[in-house]
Amino acid sequence: MIAVRVPEEIRKYKEKIMFGLNARQLIATLLALFVCVPLYYWGRNYLSDDILSWIIILIAVPLVAIGFFKFNGMPMEKFVVAFMKFELLFPLKRKYKTDNAFRDWQNEAIKEEKPKSGKERRKAAKMALQGSLERAVLIEEAEERGDNHFDAESADLITVSTGTGGGKKPNKNKKSNQEHKKKEKKKSKLQIQAEEIEEKIKNDAHYLPTKKETQIRRKWNLQLDKMRKQEVAQKKKVVSKKNTQMKKRRNAQTTIPRTTQQTIPYLADYEEGLFEVKPNKYSKVYRMQDINYRTGKEAEQVQIFCKLGEFLNYFSEEMSFSFCIDNRIVSVQEQERQIFYPMTGDSYDRHRKEYNNILRRQIMAGRNDIQVEKFVTVTIDASTPIEALLRFHKIDAEVIDNLRKIGSDAKVLSTEERLSYYHDKYRKGREGELNIDFDFIKAQGISSKDYIAPTSIEFSKKHLQIEDTYYRVMHLCNLPASLSDEFMFELCDNDFPVTTTLNIQPVAQDKGLRIVKKQLTGIEKDKIEAEKRAIKAGYSPETIQHSIKDAHAQAETLYDDMLNKNQKMFFVTITCMVQGDSLEELDENCKIMEGKARKYTSQMLPLTYQQEEGYKITLPFGYTPQDICVERTLTTESTSIFMPFSNQELFQRGGYYYGLNQISHNLVIVNRLKMKTPSGFVLGTSGSGKSFATKREILNVLLHDSETGILIIDPENEYGDFCRAFGGTVLKVSADSDVHINPMDMTEDYGLDEDDGDDTPLSVKKDKAMKKKSDYIMSIVERMISVGNSGNSGDTTNITPVQKTIVDRCVYRCYKEFLEHDFDPAYMPTLIDLQDELDKEKDTAEGRAVAEGVEYYTRGSMDVFAHKTNIDVNNRLVVFNVRDLGDQLRQIALIIVFDFIWNRMIENKNRGVRTYCYCDEIHVMFQSYYSANFLKQLYKRGRKYGLCITGLTQNVEDLLKSEQARGMIGNSDFIMMLNQNSEDLKLLAGMLNISETQMGFVTGADAGSGLLFAEKVVVPFVDRFPSDSYLYKLMSTKFGEDMSAAEIQKQIKSIMKENTVEVPPTDKEIEEALQEVYQVAQ
Repeated sequence: MIAVRVPEEIRKYKEKIMFGLNARQLIATLLALFVCVPLYYWGRNYLSDDILSWIIILIAVPLVAIGFFKFNGMPMEKFVVAFMKFELLFPLKRKYKTDNAFRDWQNEAIKEEKPKSGKERRKAAKMALQGSLERAVLIEEAEERGDNHFDAESADLITVSTGTGGGKKPNKNKKSNQEHKKKEKKKSKLQIQAEEIEEKIKNDAHYLPTKKETQIRRKWNLQLDKMRKQEVAQKKKVVSKKNTQMKKRRNAQTTIPRTTQQTIPYLADYEEGLFEVKPNKYSKVYRMQDINYRTGKEAEQVQIFCKLGEFLNYFSEEMSFSFCIDNRIVSVQEQERQIFYPMTGDSYDRHRKEYNNILRRQIMAGRNDIQVEKFVTVTIDASTPIEALLRFHKIDAEVIDNLRKIGSDAKVLSTEERLSYYHDKYRKGREGELNIDFDFIKAQGISSKDYIAPTSIEFSKKHLQIEDTYYRVMHLCNLPASLSDEFMFELCDNDFPVTTTLNIQPVAQDKGLRIVKKQLTGIEKDKIEAEKRAIKAGYSPETIQHSIKDAHAQAETLYDDMLNKNQKMFFVTITCMVQGDSLEELDENCKIMEGKARKYTSQMLPLTYQQEEGYKITLPFGYTPQDICVERTLTTESTSIFMPFSNQELFQRGGYYYGLNQISHNLVIVNRLKMKTPSGFVLGTSGSGKSFATKREILNVLLHDSETGILIIDPENEYGDFCRAFGGTVLKVSADSDVHINPMDMTEDYGLDEDDGDDTPLSVKKDKAMKKKSDYIMSIVERMISVGNSGNSGDTTNITPVQKTIVDRCVYRCYKEFLEHDFDPAYMPTLIDLQDELDKEKDTAEGRAVAEGVEYYTRGSMDVFAHKTNIDVNNRLVVFNVRDLGDQLRQIALIIVFDFIWNRMIENKNRGVRTYCYCDEIHVMFQSYYSANFLKQLYKRGRKYGLCITGLTQNVEDLLKSEQARGMIGNSDFIMMLNQNSEDLKLLAGMLNISETQMGFVTGADAGSGLLFAEKVVVPFVDRFPSDSYLYKLMSTKFGEDMSAAEIQKQIKSIMKENTVEVPPTDKEIEEALQEVYQVAQ
């Protein structure tokens, strides 16, 4: 936790001029005396003392109040203006009303065309009469000619001037302009001479131009300047034209807002998210991603705090900016629309319905109805929209770069995104329904405000009502002498909607120093005067008022901070817009906010009579405070303590459910497919919930669509029953198994890379496929020989280069007939065919060694892979059960399985289908060079083929012994870290930069809880999957390997019947039930 000193308001202390009064108070008092004393002497001759006294009091009190009265920081005159606006000028209730710009322009044009003086009106009437007579003559002539289509209204009048200009005159100079352009394209004589002189100077560094040549160069340079000016002038015309087009989107802003559209504080919206909030003031909004500040290490917190200070110092006095933290309510319907699985009509619909009920229960268990969004809004001054747009191009890059240094990714909100945000704020219950067409708006002459404005807005003294929802804008005041970085988090951490905004106006360093210096001089003067009075009265100078001494010490410290410690001055206004469905609920919510402020010895007060101005500066429009006088003077350090960051959330659209955030209790939804590197790891000790978490993700994949392929390598028979329960295929790979996979299988696209297209020639496909298959078979043969000869599962091998040549030659001979028939499966070779070819090489010692070394796995007792594939591998869910394989076969089986996965991945890619792969006990696979190399290729290149691979292990220490594994963990964007022992956690903490606070969520964690890493986001999560759901039973039940498919389905139906999650009742249903019970009781 970081705590800093908050300086006293430097402008709060006013220098005493006379009689203990400051300048404002003295002037107001003297003004009251100058008016009231003469009035008394004059009026006592005409009025009684009682009446005269009341008149003088009524005059004197307002005059004196100008110097002494303050309300919410407003002096008397500003309070009167605010009161008059609220009570008399501005309508309190405003309704939705569309203004058509075309109609307004037409009315203005008609008004301008109307004659103003009496003489002009008489002349216009006469011209109208003459015009009418001439049209009558023209109509008669047309009738005589028999022209029934004659249009007298559009006909040119001969005797009367209509003022229309008579049409476009032909351009007499058109031909000459074209000739002029042609001449400009040709080089002039002066240009040719100048270029020849420049060439001489370029070729000869010692060449000195003659006097004539110097004159030619001077003339040419003058002409270049002239041409450059013409070019700039032409470009200015282009820019001006674009600027004019942009300004057409601007809407007139009336002085007194009378409709809801006019109440929305912006004049116009432009492209790239640019809004004009006031005349010549333009703003952009940046959405910030939260960072793990509260769970970070202390050193990391200090670093973030310092970087935030640097970000604040980046802004100059020409800019104003704000941080906005918006807690908004997300309806249950909107949440369900984002995460529920729609019914598709297949056999998984029954599971989708059950899973949706589980998700609904998790929504109601957490705080998912509150969504937190964080924004930075920047406002600048510019003369035109195009100038603002160009200036913001640089500001965009710098703001995003500065936030990235803090650790927060930010993006500029587009115009549509900003309007969508405002739409959701103004139109409750219709979130996400904005559909705007700017071309249609332009054609109709309406405003984008018509798409976002509510039906009504009503302002009261201390609250406002937008449609049926109540709001109150409050401001934070009377800050304590010191604050901690917990303050902002606690202020914004609410279970009701609150929008909290820090409006910040930077002050130029020299101006800030002058302000402080001026105040310091005044305080020192008052201090000296007070000390003199104390000495004169016989007291010690130390007995002067504490307020003077404290103000002097504060001013000196502030001056030193600004002068020597890189501290800037900021004027900061802190406001909160609290929401409630009724006035009673609004009052309750405001009391909670007031209590949070009191906890830190500060105050939260409503902006009385200024609710409209308050809501404008609180929502992220970029509207700068104008008449609100509650700003505080803070330094860089004291502004940074209002830390806008707290903890990260993980809610990615289109993602899968992983649990609840342990801090915010919001749903954790992750979309791995949107990551740069979707490959990942699940790390946890035995019993930490690795297998269940993986099965839950697999279930999500199964329910999401009906095509995505899922392949699982299962060394411990953890997934077989789960696979059969959901209609998958289990391939039990063992020496005595009836299941056979032919490692010689090869498809037409086997050797193609991600860069190869569909039009790749067949000959190229054959060549690439053979090269890759030969290398693959070589790795199997090497493994067979090394195991057969050395008797262990190490990576040692006795194969020689000559033997490699023999194997390569035999592989090509095996596939000769298959390739001749263009990949016809009927001619697919097997390892028996390879053995036959190797036997032909036995006439040499090298060939005999290879043939005999391989024979154990082709014709011997380990011939499980020497047959044609005899199982249906077209099922989307396939589990490879390798539990019963001994050490001699396991490594060979893994190589064959990895090749099968690669083939399936390529096939799926060609069909436009993604592939998920899960490798349990992955640390064992890194013990072999061949398996480790295959895994490296899958992790490195799989994304290009639509592969999402996940490795699981409980032996982190063994996994990290492999340098390849360490690199793969470091490059993976998805890591689920469950309970870890202390030694493994230390290793992982160093690799993944885990703080001590985050380590606490992993050490001794319950099953199903830990840390989830998704790219740069790290959240502590917990998954309490309902144990009364049949899906929980299906993911944890052991059916028995001897059960048939029919028996499994029968048991599944029994489980489903006994274990079904009931749909939790909504708040409305609970309320209706209570009302019904209450009525029965009555």
